[in-house]
Amino acid sequence: MSGNDLAMLTSMRPLAFIAAVAVSACASPQPALFDPATTTVAIDRTGGLEPAPAAGSTCILGQETYTYVIATETLTWSICRAPTPDGVYTQVPGQANLSTSEAAALLDVLRALQPPKEGCSSDAHATYTFSTPHGAVIVDNGICMAGDNDVSDALYAITG
Repeated sequence: MSGNDLAMLTSMRPLAFIAAVAVSACASPQPALFDPATTTVAIDRTGGLEPAPAAGSTCILGQETYTYVIATETLTWSICRAPTPDGVYTQVPGQANLSTSEAAALLDVLRALQPPKEGCSSDAHATYTFSTPHGAVIVDNGICMAGDNDVSDALYAITG
């Protein structure tokens, strides 16, 4: 390596540093949606690649509604289910007062949710509503949020 090559590399260091700072600034995560004043989180899910419902069904497999009240650590839900693969689908309601560990796990994944990125599409749909004393934040394409799968896993662990 010649002296000229070394001088060129040394002069390029500031440019590399500026480029690295610019890239890291663009890649920083978006702010979380979960406000510390959030009192209730409601989640409505629909869609996905599901079989056609049997005659007499009152819902479509994949329809799910969850409401979590933080102060009481109470989760209520209504999930479309069938007793057998070819059975009639009906909404099955449920409610649970979460244990301390279940509540902490659910809050952890809710707090970690990030706004959806543009350009996301899915055959499934989820709407998240974060309610506070000052109003509500509604995310219509919640299925595209970073962390949505973690929320699903936490909910399914509780509801079976």
